[in-house]
Parts: sequence; C-alpha cells; structure tokens
Amino acid sequence: MADYDVAVIGAGVSGVAALKCVLETGQSAVCFEKTDHVGGLWHFTEDGYGVMRFTHINVSKYNYCFSDYPIPDDVVDHPHNTDMQKYIESYVQHFDLLKHIRFGTTIVSVSRDSEACDLWKVECQSNDNVSSSVLVKNVAVATGHHALPVMPAFAGQDTFTGELLHSVAYKDAITNNMAGKKPLVVGVGNSGMDVVVDLFARGNCKPTLLSTRSGAWVVSNHVFNYAVDLYACRLFLWLPWQFATLILDFITKITNGNPFTFGLNPTMHALQTQPSVSGSLFFHLRRKNIIVKPNIERISGDQVFFTDGTSAEVDTIVCCTGYKIHLPFLGSELRKVVLDEKSNEMVLYKNVFSPALGSSIAFIGFVQPASGGIITMS
Repeated sequence: MADYDVAVIGAGVSGVAALKCVLETGQSAVCFEKTDHVGGLWHFTEDGYGVMRFTHINVSKYNYCFSDYPIPDDVVDHPHNTDMQKYIESYVQHFDLLKHIRFGTTIVSVSRDSEACDLWKVECQSNDNVSSSVLVKNVAVATGHHALPVMPAFAGQDTFTGELLHSVAYKDAITNNMAGKKPLVVGVGNSGMDVVVDLFARGNCKPTLLSTRSGAWVVSNHVFNYAVDLYACRLFLWLPWQFATLILDFITKITNGNPFTFGLNPTMHALQTQPSVSGSLFFHLRRKNIIVKPNIERISGDQVFFTDGTSAEVDTIVCCTGYKIHLPFLGSELRKVVLDEKSNEMVLYKNVFSPALGSSIAFIGFVQPASGGIITMS
C-alpha cells in the first residue's frame, strides 16, 4: 500500500509548482528537499550552491512567475534574487505547502518496489544520518538541470599559477577576494555576463577579460522601454524562424551595436542559439573596461594564450561553463533511459515523461524555454 500518491523531489521553483498542482487534484503528496529552504538556486548562500550575491533574473517578472500568483507590482521588472526568494516563500505560504515538505532530506534511491511493482520506493537520508523510505504511486523529479559544474580542460592548465574556479563558487568580487586582480572570465552565457561586469564594477579589475569559444548574441534587458522577452509573442513566434532571427539580429544591432565590432563574433544567428542577456555589458565594452578575447589555446604559468595569437597575464580564471544534469538517485539502467549523458539532454516525451517508464514518473523543469522562464514551463 502506498504511503503517498506522489513524491516530489526538490523544493525549487519547479518542485513547489508540482507539489501545489498535485495537491489541487486531491492527491496526497510529500516533497523532499535536501537543504533547509525552498527556492533552490534562488536562495543565496555564502558557501553553497545558488545564485551570486548580485544576481537579478534575466527574464522579466511577467514571464518568470507562477501564473496564479504574480509577482507584486512594486517589484522591478527584473527582480533581485532576494526578491525572488521572498516571492517563492510567499507562494509556498499562500498555498499552504510548507507542511508537505521534508527539509534536510537527501534522496538516496528511487526504484520500483520489489514486492509491489506498481509502486515506487523512495529511499532517503536526513542530514543527521537517519535513513527512511516511502512507497508512492508516482514520482515527480524536480532537481533541476543546474546540478554538476562543468569545468573545461585547456592545454597547460596544470601549470597555471593563479586561482581557477567555476562560477558556482563565485559570490562577488569582494567576497572572492578578487578586487584589483587580473581576471579572465571564460564563457559568454548569462553567468559570464554577470561575473565579468561585477569584476569590473565591484572589483575594479581593469580591464577584465572575457573569453568566448563560439561567440554570442547579447540582448539588453529592455528594448524600446519594454522587457525584451515581452516581444516573444505569438505573432513573432508564428513567423518563419529564418525571418524572425533576422528581425532579432537587426534589433540587437541597433540597440546594442554590432557584436562583431566588440569581438563577440557569434557563429550563428540569434535564434539559432540561446542569446545572453545583459543590460550593461556594452556600456563597458565601449569604454574598454571589458575586452573580449577568443578561445583559450593554452596556458603557461600566469600567461594565457588565445587562438588569435594574443596573450595576457592572468591571476584568476572564472569558468562560467555551465552544468550537467545529475540524477545519482536513479540506478544506472533508469538513467540510461531518461538521460543521454554525452549530450547532457533528457530523453523525454514532451520534456516530461519517458515512454519506456510510463506516466508514473515525471521529470519537471528539465528544459530550456525558447522564451520566458522555467516557472511557466513547470
């Protein structure tokens, strides 16, 4: 006999949304969260996994909110992480979800029960090493796709005499003791945009170097006084992508400037990749506070050599090179069914279910929306 109808794994934005929706149907549910808080990565911590101290959402609040619980009007278009944390906590309180969440609980294993094959056995361990298990009819995995940091490997990297770290360990230039240093940021995703600007603005690192392998289109938070993601309406998405991307390319160039002028050198059109978002990068590029470099060719001591033949003296390298999905609680056979570890992509129908496993296990939030934020998808 099942202890619950549904077990939700993770109390980030996808997990609490799943929990709320399950409870609305009248089913019994329990949510397991390994930390002591809701909100997932939006909860800033000094020494753990999560956002940087200065992080704002790069999708506007209109597209990064729960559809039945909007972000208050007095909050700015792109809220700070503290505003997001308060908002998520308010959502949990408003829908009375807290009593269904078991904090400080790590999932050890999720598998079919040997005695009742129509049930899932969820084995867990509390932070004080107390083991327990529950039997459930359904499982909703909402642990997120930002799990394991991906570190690049460059020729001569072992000879580097400075500090090498992943952006997951970066809080801000002062906390990380980088003020006045000679940093290099690797990667031009949203984290790379945030880190490189913070190193100059807060850390007074001039110039701060930004290395990119494949270039990037960088759009502003606002275009013509409106949040840029609001333009991704049905009409725009209805257009053939070849035409739509020319529009986005053109708008980006007239609002920010030609990315090729600043060395960003995107290798694809804007809609062929995921554009990065920054409201201040081009301000610093024009003043050469930030200088864009191509991919790293090799490292020797404190010298970093780039593929264009130039080099620079560097004492800190911050790698904003993304994450891998990590599902350690699924056995190897289950993982092979739902996750292609080489491409780091989930193999799911409608980004939720595995046909091989059926509808009793769902994966919530393992998707990168074409427009808007993960909350509306979850």
